[in-house]
Amino acid sequence: MLKIIRILLFTVALYLYFLFIIKDPNTYSAVSKILLVTILLITMELIRSRSNKAFKQSSKLEVIDYMNQQKFVGYVAEMHKRLGYSINLPTDAEAPLCDIVLYKGRLKYYAKCYHSIEELENIELENLTKLYSNIKKAKVVFFTNANCTDQLRHRFAIYDIEIKDRTFFISSIDTIQALEDKTILHLNMAK
Repeated sequence: MLKIIRILLFTVALYLYFLFIIKDPNTYSAVSKILLVTILLITMELIRSRSNKAFKQSSKLEVIDYMNQQKFVGYVAEMHKRLGYSINLPTDAEAPLCDIVLYKGRLKYYAKCYHSIEELENIELENLTKLYSNIKKAKVVFFTNANCTDQLRHRFAIYDIEIKDRTFFISSIDTIQALEDKTILHLNMAK
């Protein structure tokens, strides 16, 4: 049903575009513009569907466990984009602080990703205080794919650093799936 709605919307968009372009006396120009827009719309839909499929495949905890650091950072960024955050790469000045910069409304988050709990446990807290001492308008969040102990959370909470662990990933994946299901439900109810 979702595909039928998309096809109908696509057809209506083409029809409206054709109405606006038909006023152009040059028929060849109008047809070429319509074909170009059609190709672009189809390409956008294909890219979006492949992206959704790849994200769903990557959202299994077994897959996340075996991601390398770069893929893990990319996954965290994509997950937050789907949760409504704006994502930026860090500037040169922000690069030592974080892997990605997240924005939600007026809030800014410096996100640092650690794939294993050992990486978090080996961080020297003195270096953290030097590194994050000038940050006043942003929150610092560490993401890890492992389960964190309360002791480790408390250790970083002293420095106003929040840790998001495996339970966060599980709840975020469930939230994203619920949002997709809700969107499909709304499209089904619109018929």
